[in-house]
Amino acid sequence: MPCSTCHPVPGNPVIGGQHGDGIVEVTFDPTLVPGQASYDSTSGACAVYCHAQGGTKPNVTWTEAAFPVSCQDCHLSPPAAHYTGPCSGCHAEANATGTALSGGPLHLNGKVDLGDGSGLCGGCHGTGDSPWPSTAAHPSHQNPTLTEPLACSNCHVVPTTILDPVHLDGTVHVTFSGLVTARAAAPIWDGIQCTNVACHGANLADPAAVPAWSDTSGAQAKCGACHGIPPSEHTTSTDCSRSDCHGSEVTLDANGAPLISTTDKALHIDGIIESAR
Repeated sequence: MPCSTCHPVPGNPVIGGQHGDGIVEVTFDPTLVPGQASYDSTSGACAVYCHAQGGTKPNVTWTEAAFPVSCQDCHLSPPAAHYTGPCSGCHAEANATGTALSGGPLHLNGKVDLGDGSGLCGGCHGTGDSPWPSTAAHPSHQNPTLTEPLACSNCHVVPTTILDPVHLDGTVHVTFSGLVTARAAAPIWDGIQCTNVACHGANLADPAAVPAWSDTSGAQAKCGACHGIPPSEHTTSTDCSRSDCHGSEVTLDANGAPLISTTDKALHIDGIIESAR
């Protein structure tokens, strides 16, 4: 912290005014130490917001030998009525148990910062203003090869504010809606994998895929993972790239295997079985 947090900064000349007068002046900078801050020169105790946050030692004595001050001394870890879950899930500079800090500009800056302090969704999960986490199968849903990017609302209730009831409560809530429930599918998430998801072939003639959320192999991003090539309810034609059936949506790679064309991703995994356009 700058010296000006607790002391008047000498001007020019250096010796003059309150500096060099034989007295240690303690004058708190209200922009850094808000509220009714005070220092008792007799006991050496500071009554400042920095330490008085509901912890076990709100008034720290300047000459006290019991240092360093712990997280519990200034605020309980976690504070009373706080959200559950590891501290590191919401605060960038805390460890999971709230017993240590990595150090940085966010702690003791006069406000409670979530994530990197930016105030954006990516401050806690994702990047910048994007809420998409980089864990497990999130990236393959954010930038899929077989369809357009999927909406977060397909699998989660998207909060309208940071303090919405299902947000920051220590639980990842999976609530299916929209595209994943197409064709009357009723998806189930068991904490490991998703079953009966329309995006993965539920209620098509072929058995639906049951992808594990932790599977990052790319196996689910290949034609044939969710339906047969061709599907079992298909016509006898096996020429996937016929323009009179699929337009330009389906193309072939160098080995003759089907691919979804970049220009027509919106037509694939949209909840509708399209034939000719």
